[in-house]
Amino acid sequence: MNAGTKITVKVNSVIVSGEPLSQWFILNNILPAGGTTTDQTVDAWINNVPQTRVELATKADGTPRAAGTEFEINDNGKVGIGTTNSTISSKNSKVLLLNNGDNNGIASLKNVPVSAYPYGNDNAIMGMNTGSVWGGGIAGYLTGSDEGPAIVGRSFKNPDYTSGIGTRIEGYVGGMFYGGDVGVFARGGYFGGFAGNRTNKYGIFAEVFSTNPGDQLWAGYFKGRVAIFDGTEGIGKVLTSDASGNASWQDQTSQSVGISMQLFTSNITVPHATYVPIVNWLIVKNEDGGSNYNPATGEYTISVPGVYQINATALWINNGSGTGSAGLSLYINGSFEMDVSTPVSASAWITNVISYARRLNVGDKVSFKLVQYSGAPMTLNFNSGGQTFSVQYLHK
Repeated sequence: MNAGTKITVKVNSVIVSGEPLSQWFILNNILPAGGTTTDQTVDAWINNVPQTRVELATKADGTPRAAGTEFEINDNGKVGIGTTNSTISSKNSKVLLLNNGDNNGIASLKNVPVSAYPYGNDNAIMGMNTGSVWGGGIAGYLTGSDEGPAIVGRSFKNPDYTSGIGTRIEGYVGGMFYGGDVGVFARGGYFGGFAGNRTNKYGIFAEVFSTNPGDQLWAGYFKGRVAIFDGTEGIGKVLTSDASGNASWQDQTSQSVGISMQLFTSNITVPHATYVPIVNWLIVKNEDGGSNYNPATGEYTISVPGVYQINATALWINNGSGTGSAGLSLYINGSFEMDVSTPVSASAWITNVISYARRLNVGDKVSFKLVQYSGAPMTLNFNSGGQTFSVQYLHK
């Protein structure tokens, strides 16, 4: 209630105040706490019950005041309404202002020069509710065709860095918004007209805690499409993060690690019942993730942990015996992993094929050995396209 506001008295009407009565100014006469005014004229107010309420409808002499008597508040407008002595139902408004004109229903101005930023502890309007969980400190409900906001909040705290105040200012917004473009709007960082680029601020900051690890809590939960613009966005990019959790849009590239080889530098002859390592691959058709093949040992070293696909083929020339078998064995770190074998034909070529996937760690070494049990030496032709070996990273 602003200074200069007039109150029209109705008989038996009561204004209840939780403020000390010394806060009331009546026609330049101060109503002291715990007593009546020093002005005992018919226009004086009476403190009916000390420190609790002021009755407007009763004169100082105890007789009823005429209906329609007007009082003018000449103070700073501080009026307490809605204390514990109020008889108004909790379902109704403590204060209801109906305004059909061009003026504000409630106007509150904290007039502080710009040079006095940041503001102190005073509030232009403050709402607090300690009761129902569905209640709100301040509620805004907007109807009509205009697209204005139901509630607008703006805080300028130390905008030009003229002081070192580090106290955090937090805001709480809750509700449902229909028919507008934006449900909740928050802007941080640089604001035009104020010096300084506040790069360490958040537009929205959400944090949840729980003592139960099994609780499903979300700092943010969205239903519908989400758009994120930070300057890194682009067609076909994916949203990823660095080690600190800072997200950005990056090109969609798969992690490619592996090698593919073919042919030998010379023929390989394998005696009966003898394991012969393959160390003389001729062509490296492609290699990703660095140079990890050792031609001296025939081993390929894993550089990235994950699941790998390992393929190999060996093409043998038959020795005419037509007995026994010829095989190809896979070794990991020098230890036998698995093998395949094929019966030896008297006239046709013999082929071995390995297709195998498993998880490997950094430093693991992949290699192959040949063995045959035909009773006589067997040969693998160096320039046969059937001599192949490949290792390819699949996923983490």
